Amino acid sequence: MEISAPSRKEREYMEREQLILDTARELLATDGYQVFSMERIASEIEYSKGTIYNHFKSKEDILSALCCDSLESLSSLFVRAKNYQASSRDKISALILAYALHAKLRPVDVQNMQSIKSQVVREKVSAPLAEKVYVAEQRVIEPAKEIVMYAIHQGDLIVDSEETAGEMITGMWSLGYGTFLLSQTLIDFDNLGLALPEKQFLNNAQRLLDGYHWNPLSSNINLDEYYLKIGKEVFPEEFKTIETM
Repeated sequence: MEISAPSRKEREYMEREQLILDTARELLATDGYQVFSMERIASEIEYSKGTIYNHFKSKEDILSALCCDSLESLSSLFVRAKNYQASSRDKISALILAYALHAKLRPVDVQNMQSIKSQVVREKVSAPLAEKVYVAEQRVIEPAKEIVMYAIHQGDLIVDSEETAGEMITGMWSLGYGTFLLSQTLIDFDNLGLALPEKQFLNNAQRLLDGYHWNPLSSNINLDEYYLKIGKEVFPEEFKTIETM
C-alpha cells in the first residue's frame, strides 16, 4: 500500500518538534538538567510555552525523547557489531567498541541517560514516552543477547545457565555506564595516580570476557591494534570522525 507524503501542516509540526529537541539538547549540554525548563526552550526558539506543550507534556518527556534518539543510535551500532562477519569474540568486542564510540561522539547523551534513570525523573515521564524508552532499551539489549547466544552455540562460551549469560551482559553494561559517567566528573585521576577511566574501558572489558573464559582469550592480542582493526572494518565513518576530534 502506497504511503502518502505528509501534508504541509504535518511537515511543519515535525520540523517544529525537531527544533524543540535540538534546542533542548543544546541547553542540556551547556546548562545541565537542573536548570533545564520548558520556559527556557520557548524563549530560545521564540515560540509560546503552550506551543511546546502541544508537542511534549513536560521537560521529562523531552528528555525521554532525546534518550530514545540516543538509544536508537546506539542500537544501530550494536546491530552492525552483531552482523560483523567474524568470531563471536570479535562480535562482542565490536559491540564494546561501539559503546565507547557512541559515548565519545555523543557525550551529552551520557549525562541525559543518567538523568532519565533517576526515579524522580522517571516518575514524571508520561506513559507513552516511558513505553518508548523501554522499547528503545530493549532494542539496545537484543544484539548483545544474540551475540552471547551465538557464542554459546559456537562453543566459544560455556555458561551454566541463561542467568549467567544475563549477568555477563549486565556486567559489561555496568562497566561501560560507570566508566563514561566517571570520565565526565571533575575527579583529578592523574594526581590520584589513577588511569583515565575511558582509556581503560576497552581493556577492562576484555579482562571481563577473559574472566568468563570467552574464547579466544585476549592474553596474546595487542589490544590497540585489535580495536583499530575492528573499528576500521565495522565503524569506518565513526572512526574518521573520532580521528578529527
